[in-house]
Amino acid sequence: MRKAAFETEAFRIDAAPDAAFPLCDPLEDDSPDDALLITSARRLQRLAIIAAETGARFARDGIAHDAAAWMLAPRRLFGGRPAITACMERPHFGRALLLHGLSLGLDAEPADVDDLLADASIRIWLRNTKSVA
Repeated sequence: MRKAAFETEAFRIDAAPDAAFPLCDPLEDDSPDDALLITSARRLQRLAIIAAETGARFARDGIAHDAAAWMLAPRRLFGGRPAITACMERPHFGRALLLHGLSLGLDAEPADVDDLLADASIRIWLRNTKSVA
C-alpha cells in the first residue's frame, strides 16, 4: 500500500460550489428560482449521518473550523464536489464515514481512502458504525 496523503489544511470557502447545488442563504425565504433536488430517503439518511458525524468529529477532535463549511466546500475526496451532494452516493458516503471515524484529516485522495476501505476489518467496522439507532 502506498503512503496516504491525508491533509489537515484550512478550508477553501471561496472555491466554486457544486453546479448541482449552488450556495444560497438558508435564512432567506424559498424562491421559485431555487435549485430543486430530487433524492431518495436512503440518500437523505446518508447525508444526515455524514453531517452528524462531521459535527461530532469536529467537536471530539477540537477542530477549530465550521463543520457546515466542511460540508459545503469542494473536497479532493469527492472528486472536487462538496460533501453535501457527494455523500448521498454510497462510495462517497463510505469515504467520508471512514475519514471522520478514523480522524484521517480534513481531505484525502480517494484512492488512499479506498485502499483502507478494501481492508476487511475496516469494512466490518464501517458496517457496525453506520447503523443508526
